Amino acid sequence: MPHINDKTMKIANNLTFSVRDFRAVHSADINLNGITVVAGVNGSGKSTLSKLIYNSVENILHFDEVVRKEIHEEIMVIYRLFQRVHNRLVEYIPDSMNDQYRKSLYWSILYSLETKEDAEGLKKCLSYLDYLHEVMTYEDAQKPQRINRLASVLHFIEKEDFTVDKALDVLRSRVSQGQNSIDNFNRAMEMRSSESFYANLKEEFKDLSPNNLSITELDSLVLSADEVKVGKLPTLSKAIYLDSPMIVGLDFTDFYKKDNYWETFNDLLNKEGSPIDGAADINELLKETIQGESEKKEESIISRGFSYKRSDGQRFDLEESATGVRAFSAIQILLNNGVIDEDTLLIIDEPEAHLHPQWIVEYARLIVRMNTQLGVKFFITSHSTDMISAMKYINNKEGIKSSLTFYNAEPLQEDPFKFDYRNLERDIEPIFESFNKSFDKIEQYGTDED
Repeated sequence: MPHINDKTMKIANNLTFSVRDFRAVHSADINLNGITVVAGVNGSGKSTLSKLIYNSVENILHFDEVVRKEIHEEIMVIYRLFQRVHNRLVEYIPDSMNDQYRKSLYWSILYSLETKEDAEGLKKCLSYLDYLHEVMTYEDAQKPQRINRLASVLHFIEKEDFTVDKALDVLRSRVSQGQNSIDNFNRAMEMRSSESFYANLKEEFKDLSPNNLSITELDSLVLSADEVKVGKLPTLSKAIYLDSPMIVGLDFTDFYKKDNYWETFNDLLNKEGSPIDGAADINELLKETIQGESEKKEESIISRGFSYKRSDGQRFDLEESATGVRAFSAIQILLNNGVIDEDTLLIIDEPEAHLHPQWIVEYARLIVRMNTQLGVKFFITSHSTDMISAMKYINNKEGIKSSLTFYNAEPLQEDPFKFDYRNLERDIEPIFESFNKSFDKIEQYGTDED
C-alpha cells in the first residue's frame, strides 16, 4: 500500500462551505476534507459550486491583494490624470524647463504605476506639481496654450473660473485622496472587512449576497452574513480550478475574452519550482498512464508552450496532443514544478470529459493517490458511473475511507429547478439511480431489434 500522508489524517469536517438559495442551489453544506465528489443532472448548480468555492478560497487566501487591488485602482485614476496633464502640455513646455531631471520625474511616476509602488508614486506626483507650477507660471508666448490645455484636461468649462492655483489645488486634492486610501490600507488589512471580500467576489458573481454563503474551518466561522471580518484558512495555501484540459498551454494574448481562472491556471503551469517529497511516485504513475512526460519547451525560457515527449522518443506540441494526454499532463506539470502540494485544494469539473473509460479509471486512481500520498484536497464534479465507481473502490483499497464523501443534487418537489445537495457519505446508490434513468430513455426511444 502507498505511503499515507499525515495530512489526510486530520479531524473530519474541518472545512465546510454552506450555500443557500443561490442560483440552482437551494441548499448545500459541502465538506472539503479529502476527496469530495458531487453528482447531479445538468443545470443543478455543480459548476456554480465549483467556481464559488474556488473564488472564495482565493479571495480569502489573498485578501491583502484584494484590498490592495481596490486601492491601486483608485490610485491608477490619479496616475492617469497626471499622465493626461503631462501629455497635453508636453509640446508647450519651454525647452529650458524640459531638462533630464524633470523628464525623469515624470517617468518615475509611470514606473510607480507599473510596479504598483503607489505611496512612492504619489510622492512623485506632489514633486511633479511643483514642477507644473513653474511651467504654468512661466511667461512666454505659449503660456495661453498651456492654460487652455490644462483647463481642458481638468474640465474648467468657464475660462474665467480657471486659475493655475485652482488647477493645482484640484490635482493636489486628488493626490491627498490617494494618500488617505493608502493610509487606510493597513487598517483594512487588520480589519479584513467582509465588505471588501464580497465586493471582489461580485466581480464574478453579480447576483451573490452575504446570505448566500458561509464558511467554517476547524469549527470556527471564516465567513458569514453576520461577521464583519473575514477569517483565515489555515489548512490551505492555494486553490486550483480546472474545467477543461483544452486550456492547457494556450496563449491567452490571442483571446479577446477569457476567464481569469484560465489565465491563472496557465500561469501556474509556467511557474518554476521543484516537486515536493512524494511526488516522484505519482509522476511515475502519470508517465505509465500517458506513456510519456510533458514539460515546458526548451527553446525559449519565456515560452508559454509545452511539449509531450512520448516513451518512444517522439516529441509533440502539447497543444496539438490528444485531450486525454493534456488532462493528465496538466497534473504532471503542476506536480513537477511544485505548485501542487499538501496545502492545495484542486477543483476539477467533470474530469472524465474527453477520457476513454480506461483512462477515467486511471484518473480516479490518480486523484486517490494524490490525496493519500500528498494530502491534496479535491472537489470533483462528475456525470460518469465509471468515475464514481472507480473513486469509491480504489479509495477502499488505497485510501482512507473517511476522506471520501459523495454528494447528490436532488430536485425539490415544489420546484424542480432548485436542488438540495444531500451528503451520501460513501453511498453511491442514489447517484446510480439518477444515472440509470438514461437506460429508461433508451428503452423509451429505442428498440432491441437488429
